[in-house]
Amino acid sequence: MGTMNRNLILVLSALLTMTSPVLAQTDLSIEAEEAMADSDAALAEAKETKRRAEEDKSRRNAAQKEHQSALAKARASEAEHRRDIAKSENEAAKHKAETEEFNRQKASAEERTELLKKQVGMQQERTEKAKASRGEALDAKKKAEDTARDMTERAKEEDKKAREATEAAKEAMSQAQTARQAERDAMLALERSKAETARTVAQSQAQVAKSNAEKQRSQAEIARGESEKVKLKAQQDRAAQEQKLSEEQLRVVNQQLKEVKDSVEGERRQLDKQQAQLETFKREVQQTKLQNEKSKAELLKERAVIQAEEARLKNQVAQLEGEKRRSEEEIARLNAELEKAKTEKQHWATMVERAKMGVDQVGIKKETLASEVETEKMRAETEKIRAETAQMLAADKPVKKQVVKKEEAKPKRAPASVGGAVIKKKTEKAPAAPKKNGASTVKKSPKRG
Repeated sequence: MGTMNRNLILVLSALLTMTSPVLAQTDLSIEAEEAMADSDAALAEAKETKRRAEEDKSRRNAAQKEHQSALAKARASEAEHRRDIAKSENEAAKHKAETEEFNRQKASAEERTELLKKQVGMQQERTEKAKASRGEALDAKKKAEDTARDMTERAKEEDKKAREATEAAKEAMSQAQTARQAERDAMLALERSKAETARTVAQSQAQVAKSNAEKQRSQAEIARGESEKVKLKAQQDRAAQEQKLSEEQLRVVNQQLKEVKDSVEGERRQLDKQQAQLETFKREVQQTKLQNEKSKAELLKERAVIQAEEARLKNQVAQLEGEKRRSEEEIARLNAELEKAKTEKQHWATMVERAKMGVDQVGIKKETLASEVETEKMRAETEKIRAETAQMLAADKPVKKQVVKKEEAKPKRAPASVGGAVIKKKTEKAPAAPKKNGASTVKKSPKRG
């Protein structure tokens, strides 16, 4: 609506210029040119103000984005630092757990070593007991052998006595045989002397009595030999029983000795086995010790790496702290710039308000700033009016001379050009500043008309 009003005013001014006298037409043309120049200056200043406001807005957006990016970077660095700290704490806990596991394995190995030492001591005690039992068995075997040897000697003596008794019995038997032979001879002599006289009978009876006595003595000797033989047989049986008993005892002793020997062999094998186990365990302990040394070296290496990592993390933390301080300083600077931008924004808002006031005073409203289409339309209409004004001025040359003289009398106004367009001189005053009397040049033209 403001644009249409201005266009109507300009059209009316042009019509008044065409119908009024030459001087009025010239004044109206000059005032119209000044009004258009003021309008163009106000539009240019409004555009410049709008452009500066947009630049300030873009700078503020860029500053906010940079501030947000710095905050995000600082937060990411802090999160990374926290992750590194958590990682180092996890590695330290893992190292502590591995150290505890190593100490536990070491204590278990020491316990197993002590247990094996106790088992070896017990095995040595059993070996000593087995050796003592073996010595006792050897002593018993020696005693049994001595007993068997004594019994053998006694049996030999008994055999000797039995042989002597047998010789005596043989001698008695030979004597008995001699007696029987004599008896047979006597019987033969008795049979031969049956026909002899009584004188030989008495002699024969005496001889028979003597033979009977000899026979009884021989029988007694035979009986004594038989009793000696029975006694010798009993002694032989007793010697055989004693020998059998001694052989049984010797067999038992040999069995016990064999058992003791087997036990000793078993104990020795068990001891060898335990010794092998001890050697194996020693090798395992040595291997475990080597592994522990290796693990200790690796742990020391890892500890050095962890310490280096901690130092690096500390340096990184220090760098992050420095970056954080720099970010805070940058944030403070950006906040200061933001405050400055806000101040400038307020200043430019004040300037925009002043420009709006100036635009309102000259009849230009805010719609010309927002609508480029209406501005272009107004410019086209302004150019059209300028062309019409130029044609009107070109058609009336004397009027142009009067206008030139009048412009010489008024130094504040710019002279008209040859083509009819008015060229305004550059002044230092603000283009959108309102006039002191509160009225524009456009509003003066109806009064003169």
